[in-house]
Amino acid sequence: MKYCRMLKFYDTPDYNYLIGLMKNAMKMEDQVNDNIFDWNTLGALSEKEREIRKLKAAKESLDKKFAYLKSNEKPKADKDKEVK
Repeated sequence: MKYCRMLKFYDTPDYNYLIGLMKNAMKMEDQVNDNIFDWNTLGALSEKEREIRKLKAAKESLDKKFAYLKSNEKPKADKDKEVK
């Protein structure tokens, strides 16, 4: 990002340098460049697949909210314990 931010409007980026950065990042993350991108495949998804993705995203969002609420809950007293 530092490299990109220091470019002026009319500067030509060093594309080989940028490609190298991406290749190194992918190698470090054990990723393979299969040339399949989201913007190429999302239009090819069936209506059912799109609905499944929406539901999964909604579930993840709710799971995060529930985990947050649960972490902020006060501990409940056990009814089995005697209070003196």
